[in-house]
Amino acid sequence: MARQLVNREEGVEYKGFAPPGKTPAHKVLVEGKALVAALDSGVPADGTLLVKVALSPVSEDNAIANLEEMPGWDFDAERRQAGNAWNDALSTVAIDAPEPMRTMVYTSLYHAMLTPSLFMDRDGSYRGPDNAVHKADCYRFHSTFSLWDTYRALHPLLTLTAAEERNGDFIRSLIASRQHSPHGILPVWQFHGLETWCMMGYHAVPVISDAYMKGIKGFDPEQAPAAMTASAEYGPYGGLEHYMKLGYVPIDLEPEAASKTVEYAFDDWRSRGWRKRWASATSPRGISSARRTGATSSTRRQVSCAPANRRANSARHSIPCSRTSAATTRKAAPGSTHGVCRTTTRA
Repeated sequence: MARQLVNREEGVEYKGFAPPGKTPAHKVLVEGKALVAALDSGVPADGTLLVKVALSPVSEDNAIANLEEMPGWDFDAERRQAGNAWNDALSTVAIDAPEPMRTMVYTSLYHAMLTPSLFMDRDGSYRGPDNAVHKADCYRFHSTFSLWDTYRALHPLLTLTAAEERNGDFIRSLIASRQHSPHGILPVWQFHGLETWCMMGYHAVPVISDAYMKGIKGFDPEQAPAAMTASAEYGPYGGLEHYMKLGYVPIDLEPEAASKTVEYAFDDWRSRGWRKRWASATSPRGISSARRTGATSSTRRQVSCAPANRRANSARHSIPCSRTSAATTRKAAPGSTHGVCRTTTRA
């Protein structure tokens, strides 16, 4: 089979060690961000070319072994099987609505089910946050935990719409990641098994708590609280050492202080923590704002505490409602484990 590997990325010099081969036809490996593989196998007799592709987080040998997960070459049969699997997954929600609404809802539900994603080989091997190879025992390891984006709505939705086994796999994956973490904490924003440190908070904690409160099984109830506590008490992360001492994150010692305080208060299920950030004395709307070390309510400063890439600022946070005064917030609905509200009244 004729083969060419070409890097179409321009203007970015490769500073590593170039692999053997001077021309595209002689290269077996290229590195870059805009790669193209051109393969020429000739024209099959029936005009149809079937190709299988397998991936592995561990090795090329494991990727080849993963091909056995689809042993046949019946494309139409595989397509039907995939369609049936998606229909089964989406059928957990029944909708009585006009077709445009049904299309919108089921498309959104499909998107909601794409992540967290399976991230292991057929033999259970995967790479953890320490970049070492581990093996999942009697569960399926998942990654792509975009927790700052998903803890409020997606994960509570999946506890209702996804199979209990899959939800249990999520929690076991989080706990396993904590066990292999160089820092000994749960993932913050995990991608391909590795920590990205994107966004703020330790939102694996409410995800685990919500699953447990809803009766999700399949994970160790002793390991879970130990992992949650380790994350909540890891002082070097995001000003937590100050938060544990003062009850808030001070702006003179840590950036994005107001946002982090509110996020941590949610993760701790300690909703009254937002009171230390409340700026009713200086704002008719009442917003959460930054506070300096030792400052009282009369010396709080209103600032936008999050850079543009955070997609949040001190005025946009929802406030967890359990155990919070009814004078400023509405109570969570009966049975709710994640009741939140947005308040615009003074504290």
